[in-house]
Amino acid sequence: MKFRVTIGRSDAGSPVINFTPPVRDLTGPQEYRELNAIIYEVAVGLERRCADLNAPWVISPEAYASRLVVELLHEREAAAAEAMIASVLAEKGLG
Repeated sequence: MKFRVTIGRSDAGSPVINFTPPVRDLTGPQEYRELNAIIYEVAVGLERRCADLNAPWVISPEAYASRLVVELLHEREAAAAEAMIASVLAEKGLG
């Protein structure tokens, strides 16, 4: 299943990754499981990258909302976080 991935910002300024599948593809429980699996796979990649960078960011998958939030300590970290997100999404074939 092909997902459209967009990156926005939360009200607090943290990057938010939104996953949108084609509506026609979400016809049953298996499609929702696949969407959730992708969200958690990206979350694992981001957690590992945070560990590599020694970044104190919190990765918060919200599968029920088809999104993933990267919670920052300071808004000035947004550019570095977005670069990390782009790299992980590209590795997963989503960027």
